[in-house]
Amino acid sequence: MSWTLLAWYLELLAWSVYLGGALVMELVWRPAQEHMPMSQIGVACQIMGRRYRWVALAMLSLIAATSLTLLPGRSPQALTFSTQLGRTIIALVICWVLLVALVGSMAFFAHPSLHVRMPSHLDPDGRARRGPR
Repeated sequence: MSWTLLAWYLELLAWSVYLGGALVMELVWRPAQEHMPMSQIGVACQIMGRRYRWVALAMLSLIAATSLTLLPGRSPQALTFSTQLGRTIIALVICWVLLVALVGSMAFFAHPSLHVRMPSHLDPDGRARRGPR
């Protein structure tokens, strides 16, 4: 198996894991929250958000690494605005940058601030504040 073929497989795997995880979070996890008690939603969202952000960032990093290994095989003339391949690669790079910015902002800014505002009585800190029943 050539390195180019391996890079294509790894990039396809990374996109599949990233998009599959995003779809599961939106199409499976969000509707399941409607049937959960409010106290469990906060804890479950916190745990799933912490785990998925690292998976998403790892897959986006793998996409960047495999894409960079595939680019040297192309001629510089093929990577310009005048070719369809060049426009497609530029569009994909822009999409990748936007996805990294979105995942990064959610992982390191939005998600942690939500956890501070929504403590749950199921977490150890919430139980300690509430005291014994």
